[in-house]
Amino acid sequence: MYGPVCVAPDARGLGVLDALYARLQATFPGREAILFIREDNPRSLKAHLRLGMRAVARYDFGGKVFVVLSDRPDPE
Repeated sequence: MYGPVCVAPDARGLGVLDALYARLQATFPGREAILFIREDNPRSLKAHLRLGMRAVARYDFGGKVFVVLSDRPDPE
């Protein structure tokens, strides 16, 4: 599992998420990061897609749709 990640508004856009993710990859090389984000959180979805993660599933919980993301490369 990965997250949650909360970045203070005044620190957004400064590379904090990129640095945290790079540290995660260095600490756990080769391990898959799996996370879920509410579909109505486009800022977080965009930020994680920018890191190279991809949507692998969706599910509904309590009337809210969540997107499951993974950083494992797409099997071809």
